[in-house]
Amino acid sequence: MGGIPQYNPAKRLHDALKNGQKLVVIDPRLTETAEKAHLHLQCKPGEDPAILAGIAHVMIEEGMIDEAFLAAEVDGFEAFRAAVAPFTPDYVARRAGVPAEQIVEAARIFGSARRGMITAGTGPNMAPRGTLTEYLVLAINTIAGRWLREGEKMPNPFVLIPERHGKAQAEKKPKPWGYGEQLRVRGLGENASGLTPAALAEEILLDGEGQVRALMCVGGNPMAAWPDQMRTYEAMKKLELLATIDIKMSATAKVAHYVLPATLGLEAPAITISNENAWFYGSATGYPDPYAQYQPKLVEPPAGADVLEEWEVFYGIGQRLGLQLRINGQDVDMVNKPTTDDLFEMICRGSRIPLSEVKKYPHGHIFDDPDMMVLPKDEDWEEKLDIGHPEMMQELADVLAEPETNDAGHTLVADFGYQLVSRRLNDVYNSSGRDLPALTRNHHYNPAFMNPGDLAALGLRAGDVIRIASDHGSILGVAEEAADVRPGVISMAHSFGDAPQFDNQLFFIGSNTGRLTDVTRDFDARTGMPRMSAIPVNITRAEATWAAE
Repeated sequence: MGGIPQYNPAKRLHDALKNGQKLVVIDPRLTETAEKAHLHLQCKPGEDPAILAGIAHVMIEEGMIDEAFLAAEVDGFEAFRAAVAPFTPDYVARRAGVPAEQIVEAARIFGSARRGMITAGTGPNMAPRGTLTEYLVLAINTIAGRWLREGEKMPNPFVLIPERHGKAQAEKKPKPWGYGEQLRVRGLGENASGLTPAALAEEILLDGEGQVRALMCVGGNPMAAWPDQMRTYEAMKKLELLATIDIKMSATAKVAHYVLPATLGLEAPAITISNENAWFYGSATGYPDPYAQYQPKLVEPPAGADVLEEWEVFYGIGQRLGLQLRINGQDVDMVNKPTTDDLFEMICRGSRIPLSEVKKYPHGHIFDDPDMMVLPKDEDWEEKLDIGHPEMMQELADVLAEPETNDAGHTLVADFGYQLVSRRLNDVYNSSGRDLPALTRNHHYNPAFMNPGDLAALGLRAGDVIRIASDHGSILGVAEEAADVRPGVISMAHSFGDAPQFDNQLFFIGSNTGRLTDVTRDFDARTGMPRMSAIPVNITRAEATWAAE
């Protein structure tokens, strides 16, 4: 999968570095991870495709590629070589704002290693050309031959789902986008991750045949998480039915017709199968080891509490609609209500390790199998990995054709002076946790972290309220000094804020960076995802009033 496993990542990284692993970080911020890196490329935001192409260029020029693997398992290398050829270290340095020698050093660290992976993530994916970025990551891993080979140990043969038998062969190529159900807006269809939520607000607002008129959210928070918040707000108000299942009055719950209260985590049994299933979505959140756990209900809900487990809501709706629900190919009893454990047994049918065995380990267990190895390629197998897809190579050519930009990522310096990038905060995750006092000791909002030099140039101090304006909208932010942020960059966490009528509560709820984004412009034509990071913005001191702490 690549990347640091997400379970106890700090310890895993610490141990790996102690054992000699080298770490390269590409980020406009000097993050906690970058502080531990052998090399940190503190680049302009949104230049990930150019930097990756530059690394590939150096690796190919200096022969740091697995030629035997390329010959046997890969198509498109010559097209890839030609596409990255113009991305010389000097060109990438001018464009991305990092020294040319760092591009070369990064390529040599990675290319000369026997093992190791490049991985991207939420920040690069939210910036422009996220699909191209991920494609280049896979392509570089491929030219270096960083795939498991026949006879190597399977990292996770699964536990609560059927046994996985990996083979040393490329999978058959699916059509990655533009198939299946077609949306009515922007020419979008299904892609490998389904229908894009970035188009759902438009589908709700567009009258006519096929209009989405009802929405049920299970713990989700579109009002905080979706891009183009004002369009989302209008869409939520237009729905004929908006119901949310949640443990709190989220920004979405506040505009919903129905809020259905759910049990808390300790008030219901649980199994870890969701983390195993994450592998099928290309997600690095899957367990790196064959770990599984069953957790029984620990406490009962308070007496008289009007709560249901999430599945009970849909079971009840299914009963009332006269539907026959199915799980894992099995009919659910629609007359005699099953228990959660009954459903778990259905979900885990055919699992590598029976659920009954997993239950014997109250703290969970790693069900390793040292004999599970990568199997050889089928004799008649002809599929290969493809690193020269014409559409991806054309998009890389489009990157090359772009005019060089200023630090704000814009060709006209007079238009925008800064770029806003997404980030995480240590104590909260998206819109979860930011209403818990124990997690918000430092502040209840998402500060606008800026380089001290930028604050001084604008005549601002930490704690000042600023207006952050894109070419689509504006938000208020609380300036915070951060020497780890590259000059010309504003670093803010996403999924904060609330509906617009609560904007004056800035110091309590923060600001929604999604309001700066227009879903109908500057979007990925395959996924519909708009620019949600590396957003060109201007900064001024705010003259509005707000509710101070």
